[in-house]
Amino acid sequence: MLVDFSLRWSVQKFVENRRMDGAYVVDSVTSETAPWVHAATLEHAQFVRQALRGADVLVVDLNGSKMPTLDQLFAEYKQNFSFPDYFGGNWSAFDECLKDVEWRPA
Repeated sequence: MLVDFSLRWSVQKFVENRRMDGAYVVDSVTSETAPWVHAATLEHAQFVRQALRGADVLVVDLNGSKMPTLDQLFAEYKQNFSFPDYFGGNWSAFDECLKDVEWRPA
């Protein structure tokens, strides 16, 4: 997975300057080219959600403090991505579930 720090920067710029609208955030998250995973702080989550309202984007909140072990990482993803019951809790199953998210919106 790739984490795009440009999203974090653009949100921070908006917060500091109060000038930027949400267009940059929406464009960077809805782009058809990688990366498709973005990081934003909890502090900026409300702005990101507001900017993405109406866009065909799935926003999933993951809490890194709940993932100190591999089993807990899989549990956090399973819960927040609503992985199917057959998720096996291993890297192969994880990869398969992240590539096939047809049951999710966006």
